[in-house]
Amino acid sequence: MPTTPETNRHPLPIPRTNPATHLAVRAVAWTQSRHAGRATGDRGQATAEYGLVILAAGGIALGVIAWASRTNSFTNLFTSVVRKLTSGL
Repeated sequence: MPTTPETNRHPLPIPRTNPATHLAVRAVAWTQSRHAGRATGDRGQATAEYGLVILAAGGIALGVIAWASRTNSFTNLFTSVVRKLTSGL
């Protein structure tokens, strides 16, 4: 079977019986050729890592807030700062 430029461009056999099927197969072949190799790359990896770091930082912050609310550490700290500021006036 001689190779034509059309058969070289499309890895799937293109049926010639139904124009709608022909168009659908060509659309799938074009989409696959456009996205070939993209799934194996690490594009977007940094975004995912930043998202995980933000989630971890949020978890740590929630843990610190929960600990501080049980021990009244922030309340005592702010009270002492306000007293020192107001005593100097």
